Amino acid sequence: MAPIEHIHIPEIDSTSTEVKRQLDQGKMPPFLVSSTSQSAGRGRTGRTWTSPAGNIYLSLALSQERIPKQDHGLLPLKTAYLVAAWVWQTFQLRLTIKWPNDLLFGARKLGGILCESQSDGTSWGPFIVGVGLNLETPPVVDQGTTSLGEHCTLDGIVVGDAARRLGQYLLDGLCQPFSLFDLDAYLIEYQQIWCDDRGQWGQQEQLSDDGFLVLRDLKTSHLQTINHSHHSYRWLYQDENASCCIGDAGNTSLKLAILHHGQATKIWYLDYLQSPSAEQIADIQSYLPQTPWPIHLGAVTKISDGLKSWLLKLGLIMVPLKKRPVRVNFDAYAFDDIGVDRVAIAESLAARDRTLGVGHIAFSMGTASTVEVLDDSKRYLGGWILSGLQTSLTALHQNTAKLPMIQSYGDKAWRSDRILGTNTREAMKLGAIWAAVYTIQGLIEALRERYDLDWNLIVTGGEGQRVAELLQVPYDETLIVEGMGILARGG
Repeated sequence: MAPIEHIHIPEIDSTSTEVKRQLDQGKMPPFLVSSTSQSAGRGRTGRTWTSPAGNIYLSLALSQERIPKQDHGLLPLKTAYLVAAWVWQTFQLRLTIKWPNDLLFGARKLGGILCESQSDGTSWGPFIVGVGLNLETPPVVDQGTTSLGEHCTLDGIVVGDAARRLGQYLLDGLCQPFSLFDLDAYLIEYQQIWCDDRGQWGQQEQLSDDGFLVLRDLKTSHLQTINHSHHSYRWLYQDENASCCIGDAGNTSLKLAILHHGQATKIWYLDYLQSPSAEQIADIQSYLPQTPWPIHLGAVTKISDGLKSWLLKLGLIMVPLKKRPVRVNFDAYAFDDIGVDRVAIAESLAARDRTLGVGHIAFSMGTASTVEVLDDSKRYLGGWILSGLQTSLTALHQNTAKLPMIQSYGDKAWRSDRILGTNTREAMKLGAIWAAVYTIQGLIEALRERYDLDWNLIVTGGEGQRVAELLQVPYDETLIVEGMGILARGG
């Protein structure tokens, strides 16, 4: 498509108002007006759009004939999708689309869309597609805001040029057919919880065919369709003080955590073979703002009916955790193959450190142990999947004639600093744990030879604490649940 005509005005009242002035003077679409500062920016339903300097503000004039007719009613969602896709391609940061027209990161507002059209009383004129995107300066308003610069590097970015490239991307994309399925990579996912000013709670269903929000009332199970113009529903996590409940459903147990402002404040370990006691239920519910409350569940196995009944006893509504990148570039790996637990660990690593020249390794030790490796640009290089300590010990017993069945914890040999065992049980245990230690040390040496980076190692998982001590590196039991919190909140 031909390059778009671009008018950049550093300071302006409103880019959409300027587009209207240009149209009234006879200028023909398509054309783009952008600015780095607005004095009279406008949002949806006549609200003021606070527009501090240093951000991208643009409005695109586009004749209605250029946009497929079936997409006219979906224009705000289609535009939000294209902006989110452009941000991902340009900055490697995945935004969340909150219906109908907001762009969020970690439940904080990062941008918004306003689509308008003029009428002369007999027909409708061109569409005016307005976009505000916080590049450097989040506005100070009554809801949480953020900017791209708080989460990624903006070196070399010139606002006017970025606005031109985004405007061209919008023009090219808006002229192409659109499907609501395209939104899946960015939209707040199915089964998330919304609440309104009256204290009513609804669980999100799929969007209707015409792009309306469909909620299922948690008390009555009735479906309600919310139109674009007038609604008071807010996504639960737009309240920054809302606790986030995470469930890491492993092969043998459920790790349940409460997160506040993204950090784990309480963790429970629940064995699948034992139903939660009345004391456990009371303790868990004491940390929930109310019941029912959503639990975002990441699972490596199929969710059993028994686990579902557990969650009901605890007053928790199951929301399956969606696997999608937030900060990490997984292009080097077959993303469909990777488990949500491994994605969560990688995202947790990426959120913790942005130091150039330093790569990151996470060693998660459980029934299966995994290794995740990121370079300093948050690119996922790949990983390993290994037998866990107990899995290795069990396999030795099951596949040999005389080696005993032993547990990976529970006696002095496990805490010993010795390298060599002096009896069979010690030899098995020390062999398993030192094999894990030397495997990771060997990996670090190989990575140092191949990549010109320093490497940070962190160990997590139920079997990892002793290995972390021997490696003299940090052990963090919160790594995976905080990563799952990133996936649940979109940042």
